[in-house]
Amino acid sequence: MARPLLVFTPSGALLKAAVRDVWASNFDEELSNLSAVLPRYPCVCVDTEFPGAVHDSDLPRYMRGPRESYELVKRNVDDLKLLQGMDFATLNEFGIDPEDFAVGFRRSGLACGRLTWTAFSGSYDFGYLAKALTGGQPLPDTLDGFLALVHRLFGHSVFDVKHLARCCAMRGGLEQVATALGVKRAAGRAHCAGSDSLLTTDVLLLMLHRFFRNVDVLAHAGTIVDLT
Repeated sequence: MARPLLVFTPSGALLKAAVRDVWASNFDEELSNLSAVLPRYPCVCVDTEFPGAVHDSDLPRYMRGPRESYELVKRNVDDLKLLQGMDFATLNEFGIDPEDFAVGFRRSGLACGRLTWTAFSGSYDFGYLAKALTGGQPLPDTLDGFLALVHRLFGHSVFDVKHLARCCAMRGGLEQVATALGVKRAAGRAHCAGSDSLLTTDVLLLMLHRFFRNVDVLAHAGTIVDLT
């Protein structure tokens, strides 16, 4: 099977970016808009907002191996839910039903297996999205099972931008890496899922252009920070 291509689009060719609020009332419309652009822009960035963590480990993060890290991710994702905005009254009335989200995800073409999926330090992002797409089922018991599920849901080209940044000798969170690269936030504010995912995409595209032009970036596909 031929590997999918990761396409770099120069920033000057892009339209002005905007972050849109999506609720149950406009979910189908925004999915249609997304489906229309996927053939031209086959790169999807995931950023999830969730209520912190209720489980921790006695081991410091730097001492945890991939399996210990996944065990902690699984316990938290299994016991918590995604947030869709902080206005809980509005969320209860107008939020998107998880089952409708899963159906729309598959109908839109996002499940085609030929897209590039990215996140920044994406263990929880892919964990929560996988939970949403499997009807709220607990994550697989093992790390190998989880990585196989990520592969099945999102395809071959899954990238963690924090891992790529480390390969380019850049450390820190999203804001620090963006600052080091000279990438400015194009729209929205920090810790807003749409804005952070847009910033992550801009960081990725600039890194590909600057550091990976003569390097097979697909060699890094499937590497998720702390889990591999």
